[in-house]
Amino acid sequence: MMRTVLPALAQAVVLNSSIDGGTFGNLKEQLQCMSAAVVEAYNVLPNLNLLIPTLMDKGTKFSSTTLSMVPGIPIKPMLAKITNGIPEVLKLFQNKAFTCEYKYDGQRAQIHRLADGSFHIFSRNGDETTSRFPDLVNIIKESCTPASVTFILDAEVVAVDRKNYCKLMSFQELSTRERGSKDSSIAVDTIKLCEFVFALQLLVKPSLCQSRIAIFFQYMRIFASG
Repeated sequence: MMRTVLPALAQAVVLNSSIDGGTFGNLKEQLQCMSAAVVEAYNVLPNLNLLIPTLMDKGTKFSSTTLSMVPGIPIKPMLAKITNGIPEVLKLFQNKAFTCEYKYDGQRAQIHRLADGSFHIFSRNGDETTSRFPDLVNIIKESCTPASVTFILDAEVVAVDRKNYCKLMSFQELSTRERGSKDSSIAVDTIKLCEFVFALQLLVKPSLCQSRIAIFFQYMRIFASG
């Protein structure tokens, strides 16, 4: 449904602006640019209650960066281009530098920490799965500093056999874990977890201006030891 709704919203904004201004030059290009901006903004913040009022307020000045991520609202997966093999990948990049990541046989977990210190985990489809992974929430809590920091992490959750040299298990074994519900978490069972974080989508630190000296010395140590 959103494939038609979002371009329609973009079209309404552009046409309304053109009618008010009495100009229709480069209309096709304006429609394409606005449609792309609205779709990209919705992928970052998939909430029409926030998107539409902002779109109406900004009009044609709306861009893909007008809205930003909000902890607690899952980010939609961005489109990827499927290729038929390594030679095609190399051809697409045309001798440019690129990085590759290992593909774990697990489940995507988008981990949000809110300002109140609570955690929410979302699947690739945006469904909340926090109650299914109470042990994962505990791992994240233990890894965080006491400071009130909000963030969004992208990770892959993999089943692991800790009694067998932490051998990674298959997705099928992970899928046997109970799903839990919004009202109750599952009991941590024999399927142990390991999380592999591969992207930090958002990091918001409070009173950042007051911490400039601490941040300076923190990163100075990193660069000095590099």
